[in-house]
Amino acid sequence: MLKCLKCGRVYEEEKVLCECGGFLEVIYDYDEIEPKFSGKGLKRYINLLPIKKEIFSLGEGQTPLIKLRKYKNLYAKNDGLNPSGSFKDRGSYVGIHKALELGKKIISVASTGNMGASVACYAAAAGIRAKVYVPKGVSKAKLAQIIAYGAEIVETGRYMKDAVQVVLSRRKSEYPVMNALNPYYVEGFKTTAYELFEELENLDFVFVPTGSGGNAFALYKGFNELKIFSFLDDIPKIVIVQPEKCSAIVDSYEKGLDYVEEVEDCETIAGAIRIKAPLYGSEVLKILKKGNFAIKVSEEEIKRAMFELGREGIFAEPSAAVSLAGFKKAWEQGVTDSKDVSVVLITGNGLKDPTAFI
Repeated sequence: MLKCLKCGRVYEEEKVLCECGGFLEVIYDYDEIEPKFSGKGLKRYINLLPIKKEIFSLGEGQTPLIKLRKYKNLYAKNDGLNPSGSFKDRGSYVGIHKALELGKKIISVASTGNMGASVACYAAAAGIRAKVYVPKGVSKAKLAQIIAYGAEIVETGRYMKDAVQVVLSRRKSEYPVMNALNPYYVEGFKTTAYELFEELENLDFVFVPTGSGGNAFALYKGFNELKIFSFLDDIPKIVIVQPEKCSAIVDSYEKGLDYVEEVEDCETIAGAIRIKAPLYGSEVLKILKKGNFAIKVSEEEIKRAMFELGREGIFAEPSAAVSLAGFKKAWEQGVTDSKDVSVVLITGNGLKDPTAFI
């Protein structure tokens, strides 16, 4: 069952968008679900995902949780070690499985790089044709990945919102597999919450590099489901972290808005989260108003975090290092301290943008 995040309308049939134009969320009857974690990878959580069975796997999920030396009780969840090098593989696993279930032959995605590479990777493994719409300026390393997987690249506009509009216009002939335009895709991201629950006895804070907001939205949903099933008493605090130069969600939160104002300029080293108009922005604002936090970090703070992670043996792209930069600022501001157990999400591998280190 699907429910509109904007107007609340419920659909039993397959839909990409609500009639009102709102994005859809997958709704479950939790009374009918008996959560059993068994097996490897994301198959371990398949009864909490909107797909019937695992058709194929590239080894996604169950990524390393690494204790960092410098801070007490700080861990890094290294999703840069997923098959295509980013956390997007969690969503692509679910989205491509759904495309197979529905018999789709051509899929499309709008992306700043990571999502496009991931969807192209999983489409290739499934034998489905993929078209990736990208704004100008995407890292050549990410484009090389997409090319390697055999997907068609279409460059359009300067920002993510331009590519999204093209995907929307072609949704009748090309099945979207991406944040917001596919309600099943984002469900894969909540598996990070399930893994963290199994890996850590206690968890107080999770720092999330945020662009469109889909990962934060799904992460909160995953923890909330664990609470519904009585695995958790309290949901960890979600900390939204964005670059100062591209901080639409944080800025809107600080203004006390119920909606996200699009930012005019959005040039940052953190290219994977260079999103002027976050698709899940309004939903993330709702999460923030439940006692969670939002932090902005400078370009210099991001760069320092990149190299600090490197000294811990973790090669993280700039967008992924945003989480550690956010943790350090929260530590300095007294939001968290050594008694709290915190996790920084490393959302993408440094090989996605290696020139950022030179």
